[in-house]
This record gives sequence, structure tokens and C-alpha cells, in this order.
Amino acid sequence: MSYYQIIIAAIVAYVAYRKGRSWMMWGFGALVLPYLVVPAFLVLVAFAPARPSFGNASSHMKYEAFGNLNPIISSIMALTAIIAKSDGRISKEEVALIKRYVSAQFGISESELAKYSEAFEYGKNHPELYGDFVAILRQYSVHYQFRMALAYLFINVAVCDGPVKADEDEVLRRIIVGIGLSGYEYESLKSGMENGGAGNYSHAGRNRYDAYGSSEDLKSKYKKVLGVSENADFNEIKKAYRRLVKEYHPDKAAAKGMPEGYEKLMHEKIVEVNEAYDYLKNAYA
Repeated sequence: MSYYQIIIAAIVAYVAYRKGRSWMMWGFGALVLPYLVVPAFLVLVAFAPARPSFGNASSHMKYEAFGNLNPIISSIMALTAIIAKSDGRISKEEVALIKRYVSAQFGISESELAKYSEAFEYGKNHPELYGDFVAILRQYSVHYQFRMALAYLFINVAVCDGPVKADEDEVLRRIIVGIGLSGYEYESLKSGMENGGAGNYSHAGRNRYDAYGSSEDLKSKYKKVLGVSENADFNEIKKAYRRLVKEYHPDKAAAKGMPEGYEKLMHEKIVEVNEAYDYLKNAYA
């Protein structure tokens, strides 16, 4: 213990005494604080979440081509390659779509994007490792808007050369549910985009409810839209509605780098959420 530490502790104790505080406690604290900082730092380092990387995903992912690349971009490239290849071939249109999205989303040039060609090839040749790439994205706890934009990209890649085939559907569902969306959201997005739109929604007035069947069927359908359980009460429904309204806000939908057509998708989603809440609010009245 140095004289410098003792002097600092004495000053702190004196100031505490003048302020009417416990001078002994403050003086002792100032004396031992330097010895607590390093252990506290080591504890934080030991228990802090590891930075997502290809090295800690699986033994297969310790691939030299991924060494110094952004793990999120690399994972997206690998997953889009897996989806594109799931129907047996990768088209030029699919590759152009993927490059356009990644360049816009992450603000990287064509020359920078070329560095990720190895990640794309690796994903294409190792579709069985899709779970590792999904895990990388999940580790970052990316916000809902980004997960929706990724789902939009993945489905766009699949429908780029026609309706989603059975093999593609299985791969797509696993990946999109894996990144944190629901099965309902996947089916809704896929159905609408296969038909040339951004989503599978119909809003022709109050009688739009009639096409779906009984009141219990409608309750079930609209609870899925809001992402709540079958047993959810109205308070849970209201909380879910408020959360989704914020997530689908026009400002977020128009964020820089989102895929073409994404803003329209968010608009249709907010219309569907409002429709669901409108029906359930009246059902519980």
C-alpha cells in the first residue's frame, strides 16, 4: 500500500466527515477500492457472454475463410446459399438479390462483399450446418425488425424462381422459426409473396371476418396474429398489440438498408395487427 493511497483515503475521509457522512466507511472504501477493481474486472470478463464467432459455434465452423469476416454477414450469406440451393440450383437472379440486400443493409461495397463469397460457398456445400449459422444470428439478439427483414430476404430468395417447393419449404421454415419468428408469420409472409404481394392479408370491410369460420376459429387465428397463446386474457392481448404497433412503426419500416418492398410489408402487417386487435377487443367486450 503506497503513501499516495493513504493520502487519497485521508482526503476522502475528511470530505465525508465535513459532509456529515461516515468518515471511517468512506476512508476505508477509498483505501481498498484499488484492490477490488481488478478482481471485479476479471469476474465480469469471466461471466460476460462470448462474442459470437464461427470459432465457438461448432468444430465444422472453424473454417479459415471465415476468420476475419463479420459473423452476421457471413451467416446471412451461408443461409441464403442454403436456401437458394435447396431446390437443386442457384440462379443468377437469386445471387443478385442476395448481393443487393447485403450491400444495402450493411453499407459495404462490391469489393468488400466479394470477401464473403467463401462463406456463401461454404453454406452451399454444408446445408446440414444451417443451425450453426442461425445460432450466430440468435446470439446477437437482433431486434424484431431485423429478423423480419431477414425472413423477407430468405423468402424472396426462395420465390425468386417460382413458388416455394416442398424441399425449400422445410428448409425455409426451420431457418425462419430458428431466427425467432413464429410458424404463423412464416406462412403468412410466404403465402403473400408467392402471390406477388408483400403479405397474405385481406381487408374488405367488416365482413372480412366471415370468411374464416366460427368465432372460436377467429379468436384462435387473431391470437396467432398477435403472437399470444390460446389462453391469453385481454390484458395480454392488449400488451402484445401495443408492442407490435411499435415494432411495425412506419419509421422503422422505412429504415435505411431494408429490402425493396419491406415498407409495404410492414404496412400490411400493421393493418393485420389492427384487424386482429379490433376483432378480439369486440369479442372480449
